[in-house]
Amino acid sequence: MKLTWMLLILCILCGCGQAEVKPEVAAKDLPRMVWAEESLYVDTGRVSENTPRCGVMDGEIVSQVAQNEIPTEESTSNFGTGFGYQIGADPNTIELLIDGEWCIFYEMQKPPEMRVLHGEESAPCMRGGFSWTSITKDGKAQTVIADALHPLECKELAPILTLRPSIYSSVDPNLAHLEFSLPPDQITARCWSVRAWDQPMTEAESVEVQDSALFLKENCVYEITAIWETQKGFGGEVHYVFVAKPSKLCGYPVKE
Repeated sequence: MKLTWMLLILCILCGCGQAEVKPEVAAKDLPRMVWAEESLYVDTGRVSENTPRCGVMDGEIVSQVAQNEIPTEESTSNFGTGFGYQIGADPNTIELLIDGEWCIFYEMQKPPEMRVLHGEESAPCMRGGFSWTSITKDGKAQTVIADALHPLECKELAPILTLRPSIYSSVDPNLAHLEFSLPPDQITARCWSVRAWDQPMTEAESVEVQDSALFLKENCVYEITAIWETQKGFGGEVHYVFVAKPSKLCGYPVKE
């Protein structure tokens, strides 16, 4: 799928609204962070399984600020020094070698990506509208706002997740999981029947999400809304879209 999602992007770099940000935040609120490759990266809590890999590092963390500060200098962290890193296999990530594990850090200048997983199937979701705040190198908060088409106006753009029975989804064939490049603080979801394509005034049905998991219905358009609290120096609200359709195999009926 082309990355030109026909977003009606109103990328507003809030120049007049840029605010000086004190890098110090309550220690309990800050995750592990590094400033590298001219950007701020935050620990996702995930470990890379990318093996084998090149033995040459792309860089090293050589300086440190306090744990309750946001690093804004190149090759600096808020949790230690001496960590080599490589550019990550996933987009907008680097992987730091910490205590023998390749820990994945995500670039916070960009809103996180999301995938939906169902058994052995997975699909990258289309990122719709968002409001995202990050810290620039000069210590200021920068907010980017992007508007987008309504999910029901994305028939030719929305990625499709095929609901296919497997040994992994046999307990409940419609159980799916949402995977983010950085775990959000809040997740909500809603859906519409595909019969409502091109009818953006159609009322949506609320969908319960628990521990990043939800039950999908066939032939439905889903919008996921994720929120990252901004008191950590970055965050905002991002919307994602995908379509759940039954497999044409295994005797599944395919109805529009």
